[in-house]
Formats: sequence, structure tokens, C-alpha cells
Amino acid sequence: MSKGSITTEETEKLSAVFGALADPTRRGIIERVRVESKTVAELASDFAISLPAVSKHLKVLDKAGLVHRAKSGKYILCSYNPEPGRAAMKWINEQHRFWQDSFAGLAEFLDKRKTTENGTDNNPDSM
Repeated sequence: MSKGSITTEETEKLSAVFGALADPTRRGIIERVRVESKTVAELASDFAISLPAVSKHLKVLDKAGLVHRAKSGKYILCSYNPEPGRAAMKWINEQHRFWQDSFAGLAEFLDKRKTTENGTDNNPDSM
């Protein structure tokens, strides 16, 4: 991601990551596979939803790149991929810096304006 502007592809990847993270079940799945790889059946047993529902969530996470699914014998093993999360954090941190700098500039401007107003217009001794 370049500072200041991002490509359409980067925007689409970020949208997929944020969309995937918007759902609490998907966040729960990430928390579980972040520690260790799990099968779809193991993940389904952790939630009060069906295997097909877990599979749909995994498809969204896989599309966002947050989870990798691989066949291991007769099971599908799910593991965590931290890279898309890092890219999202980088974007969030860039936005945070931008707004911090903007608010600092605004505060400086308002302080100067207040000092100028107090020094000339509102000072009874200057009349």
C-alpha cells in the first residue's frame, strides 16, 4: 500500500478483510484457527451453527485471505493467514496518523486564532 492513495486491488482486498471481520462468528473462527489449525468439524462444534453455515463463513474468510483451507486426508484443515490483517492494520494506522495530524493542525490554528482575538479584539486595554 502506498502512502496517500491505494490501488483498486488494495481497496478490494481491504473491503474483503473488513467485510469478513464484520461478522462475530467469523471473528470467532479466526480466534480459534489463529492458535492452531482446525478442521471444519472442529470449528462447527465450537459454534451453535451447522457445518454448511461454518463452510459459508470459511469461504468468506478464505476469499479475504484470512484463512487458508487445505485438504488433509479426508479432512479440510483451516489455518490463519495474518498478512491481510497486517495490511488492514497498516491502513488503519495511516488513517489514524492522518487524523491525529489534522486535529493537531486544527488545534494549533484555533489556539493562534484565540490568541489573536484575545490580544486585539477582546483586550480592553487596546482600545
